[in-house]
Amino acid sequence: MKTKSLKIILDCIMAVSILFLYKKNVLTLTVHEIAGVIICVLFIVHVLLNKKWVVALTKTLFSKTSTIRAKISYIVDFLLAISFLGILITGIGISKTVFKSFAFIGAKGNPYNFFFRGFH
Repeated sequence: MKTKSLKIILDCIMAVSILFLYKKNVLTLTVHEIAGVIICVLFIVHVLLNKKWVVALTKTLFSKTSTIRAKISYIVDFLLAISFLGILITGIGISKTVFKSFAFIGAKGNPYNFFFRGFH
């Protein structure tokens, strides 16, 4: 399979999966937690498949040769990466089934519970 086809299939799988994970009650909580981690891994694979673009644009981001569209795409991708990382960390922190032993959000006395749950 060509890399371009693999990227498109990967993007479609991630988009549909995110729609199902938006509400945790659509599937069971266990499926929600496992699928959330899988989507984060797929996102990492997606970035690795586009590594050449990321490296090339990072080198020329502030030069006059890069287009506005490329700069905006880079910023959006960077913000998405930060968001996925935050969602992964808060998801593990909130976990009630799969990563229960790693959960750090929701513990009594944690003043940041509201922020973490809101972010997730």
